[in-house]
Amino acid sequence: MEAVADHVTRWAEMWETWSVELEDVIDAGGDRVIAFIREQGINETGVEVNERHSGLYRVKGGRITYRKGFSDADEALVEAGLR
Repeated sequence: MEAVADHVTRWAEMWETWSVELEDVIDAGGDRVIAFIREQGINETGVEVNERHSGLYRVKGGRITYRKGFSDADEALVEAGLR
């Protein structure tokens, strides 16, 4: 768990500005949902990012029990069998 927290902290610290916006959440059937996010930022060297990502989540008892992230947002739809 600590390694994940360290990774996220280092990632966030390299950005001058950085934001993540939840664009949409859809029912993927059963106990699964897909969340689509927009990530935007400018890093220390002036490189800009404006990308759409997704995550396929499994939720049981109100808790996330599984997550798989996708750089290509549409891949979550394929993984869930919705495309």
